[in-house]
Amino acid sequence: VLKFAGDAIFCQWTASRSNPNKNLEYCVQKAANCAASIVNNCSDYLVGSNPVGGRRGSMRRDSVRSTRSSFEENFVRRRSSLDMPSDSSSEKDKLVRRTSQRGLTLQRGSSSRSGLDPSAATLNVKCGIGVGRVAGIHVGDDISRREYIILGDPIDQVAKAEAAASHGEVFASPEVIEYLAKIGTVQGDWETALKERRPMRIALREE
Repeated sequence: VLKFAGDAIFCQWTASRSNPNKNLEYCVQKAANCAASIVNNCSDYLVGSNPVGGRRGSMRRDSVRSTRSSFEENFVRRRSSLDMPSDSSSEKDKLVRRTSQRGLTLQRGSSSRSGLDPSAATLNVKCGIGVGRVAGIHVGDDISRREYIILGDPIDQVAKAEAAASHGEVFASPEVIEYLAKIGTVQGDWETALKERRPMRIALREE
C-alpha cells in the first residue's frame, strides 16, 4: 500500500530486476487478481454483517481468457497462489473452479437493496489499474508535517480507469490491456479500447 487518499487506497506491485519471473506482466496479473478479489468481497458490503446476498466478483466471461493465469473463464486463483510467482504447470493445480450463475447487472444490484431495512447501510468499491514508472516524493520536514506524493503516468491511468468504473467493477487502462494481451487472449472490444486509448472493464461482481 503506497498511500491512503481519502476514501481511496493506492497500491503498487513492483517488478524485480533480479527475478525474471516477477516482471511487469506478472505484476499486472497480480494486481488484476487482487482487484477482482476486492470487488468479490467488498461490493455492497452490509455494515456490521456479511456481504449482501453473498455476491462474488469474477473476471468477465467475455473479457480475458488466459492459459496460464486466473484470467481463464470462470476461474479464480486460490489466495495461496498469489504469494509468489509460479510456473504454468503448477498454477493450474492451484485454480479452483467457480461456476457463475449469472452476471449481476447494475439494475439488479440497485433493486436488491429494496429488501433491506431503510436504516441499513452498505459500503461499495470499484478499482482502476495502471502500469508504468512512478516516483514517490516526501514534501515537508520532520518538525511540522510531511506529505508523501506519488507522481507518474500510472497515476493518471488509474484515475481515468477508476472514473470509468461503476460500483463492483474493475477497469484497466489501455497500457494494462496491452500487458494482459501478452499473458493471454483478450476478448471483447479491446482493440477499439486500445485504438481510442480508453479504459476497459476486465472484472465485475456476480451473484
